Order: sequence, then C-alpha cells, then structure tokens
Amino acid sequence: MLHSTPEVKRLNRERIRKQIQEHETFTKNDVARWTALSLSTCNTILNELLSEGEVIHLSQDDSYIGRPASRFKYNPDHLHVLGMYVFAEANQNTVAFAVANALGEILSRSTQHPEAITCELIEDLIAQQISADRLIRGISFGFPGVARDGVIERCDVASLVGIDLKGRVRDRFGIPFEMRNDMDFIANGVYDLITHNGGNLSTLLFPTAGFVGCGFVVDGKSLGGASMFAGELSYIAEGFGVSREQQLQALADRNAFREFAAKMVLIACCTLDPEVVVLMGNDVDEDDIETIRSICEPIISGQHLPRLVATNTIGRYYEAGLVRVLLDSLQFELMQ
Repeated sequence: MLHSTPEVKRLNRERIRKQIQEHETFTKNDVARWTALSLSTCNTILNELLSEGEVIHLSQDDSYIGRPASRFKYNPDHLHVLGMYVFAEANQNTVAFAVANALGEILSRSTQHPEAITCELIEDLIAQQISADRLIRGISFGFPGVARDGVIERCDVASLVGIDLKGRVRDRFGIPFEMRNDMDFIANGVYDLITHNGGNLSTLLFPTAGFVGCGFVVDGKSLGGASMFAGELSYIAEGFGVSREQQLQALADRNAFREFAAKMVLIACCTLDPEVVVLMGNDVDEDDIETIRSICEPIISGQHLPRLVATNTIGRYYEAGLVRVLLDSLQFELMQ
C-alpha cells in the first residue's frame, strides 16, 4: 500500500513508463487513455521524462482536430545496464557479460576465460565496461552459489567465497548492483522468453560437473526465500540418501540421470505445482523428457504433471534474466 504523495507519483511514473515502452510513438492523450490517469498527471510526468531525456519529442501530429498534438517516442538509450555472470566448469573459468539498453535490447556481449576469477578481476572488467559506456546505470551479477547480505557464502568459484562483492562494487562505482544465485537469473530469463500462460515456473539445471540447481518463478516473481536458499535441490537429494558423489555419477549414466532428473521434477511439482518445468544442462533432450515423464506419471496423475521442456541454450536465458531483473529493479520498483 502506498502511503505518501511521492510514492503515488513514482508509481504513476512507472505505469506511464510501462506503457510508452510498449508503443513506438505516442501523444499525451494516448498515454492518458492507456493508463487511465488524468491528462494533467500524464502531462506533468511526460514533461519530466522529456527534460530527463527518457522521452524524445518527435513532431506535431496534424491528424488531431484542433491544435496539433505533440507526438513522442521512448528513448531506450537514456540508460544502459551491464549484466555479468561467472562459472567454473570442465577446468575452465568463464566470465560473460552483456550491455543492454532500457528496453532490454542487447547492445554488446563478450565472454572471457581467465586463468582465475577474482574479485579484482570482476571489478576491473566492470570498470572497463563503464569506461567504454558512460550510460551504464546498473550492474547485475550472477554466480553458482549462495550469498547473504552481499557476502558470497558458498560458490563453485572458490576464490569468491567470503567476499563482500556487493559492498566493494557499491563503494567503488556508486551505482545499483543486483547480485543473485545463477538459477534465480536463469529462471527469470526462461519466464521472460518461453511461451506460458502466466503460471508458476520451475527451471532445473544439471551442470555436467556440478550439482542440480533450481529456480522458481511464482506469480511472475522469482522465489529466493528468507536467505536466498530456495532451489538448492541437491541438499534435498542428499538428505534422502543420494550422496554428492552419487549425484555426480548420475550425470555420466543416462539411465541414472533420467531417474535422478525425474525425482527432481517430482520435488518441483509437489512443492510449487508449476505450469512448466524447464530442464537444461547435461545435453538433456526430448528423449530424456519422454522417459522422465513416463517415470513421473505413475506417481503424479496427468492433470498435475506440468509441461516439461528441454533446452541447452543456457547462456541465452541467463543473459535475459540478468538484464530483465536489473531493469525491473531500476524502472519498476513499485510495480513489482
């Protein structure tokens, strides 16, 4: 619930921003009609966005009866964002990053394989990107592990454990920094890109040399939990007698992998009741999906078993999630 006039104004700005981002051009009357806000409110906010460079004045629209109306367009380059993620797999370190505009359109991307991933390296790469693009107004960072209050507590990249990365980046660059577990971002990217009816979604990732992770999206929002530990399914498996070593061995044997993946799907289904479960990693394919479904069906009846989807284009969803989560936090804080 909003309690102050400034909060109401911020929400109205977000409602207007949401609409004008979805249209190529518009007039102030258009915006008032789309948002159901008064013409006076729309006029005030659009004039502010115009002065701040978020909106561009195009021309006078002579199609209107009476005095011609001003026509505007949204400026996607009034701000840019930087999304970055790291992981270590198959004896190779990877740092990937992308720069996008305010509409989420990717402007540039790059991938590096450094000998070591350190906090200093991450800061230097951020500095390089900000130096090359002065429009960057926020940073998102994904990693395979768990963090609390900005401090990485557990991570496949051991050199980052115990580091207050969020505090260091904030102090050095002074711009918003969104840091989350990899599955949080990936699940958001999946929700943004795949076809669904707006229901809950689960994304399961099976790294070829790591442990299963899961991301949940509930009512359009990612589920992190009290300590951002939601989705750590490998601990559930361990608690029910599937050791870490056995989990890694299951990835190498197709039949064992399908049995293990089916158990993880059942956990996701009984926990969240999702509309879609997306499985990715370990070269999962349609044959795997068919077998996994057949394992689940005797336990969960057809109406409760969601659509299962296989994909291995992980980077695409990761990148999309990094950008979308950050843009939403910067542009639609009250609407989330």
